[in-house]
Amino acid sequence: MNEAINRGKKRVETLEKRQTDVDKLIASAPLFATQLSELNRDADMVRVKVTQLVSKKAEAEITADLEGEERPSSYRVLGERASAGDAGQPNRSQALLLALLGALALGAGGLHRSGAVGQVAAGARWRRATRWRCRCWRACPS
Repeated sequence: MNEAINRGKKRVETLEKRQTDVDKLIASAPLFATQLSELNRDADMVRVKVTQLVSKKAEAEITADLEGEERPSSYRVLGERASAGDAGQPNRSQALLLALLGALALGAGGLHRSGAVGQVAAGARWRRATRWRCRCWRACPS
């Protein structure tokens, strides 16, 4: 009987030791959970960076292939280069001439659209027809 009691006490000691080990694991679980979440986050960031690098590499290969095909045609000289002094200074005489022509075109177009050209011509015909006599039954243009 003592032997059975000793075996029971040993069994209780091993179970208590196992229980303390399980309690330690339970206590350390939140620490492992935070470490696991940090590792998952880092793994996600690495995945995103890898996909970006792969896409950049593919784009670089495509542009290198396109540049290799177009290289002979892309460096042709089409004409002489203008002097550096001409590039930054406007041609004032051409600008004034264009402004004058534009003003004339707008003025003539405005007269034609408003009908003023036709009114002037009609007024002259009316004066010729009436030989400069004033007819006050209408608004007198003279």
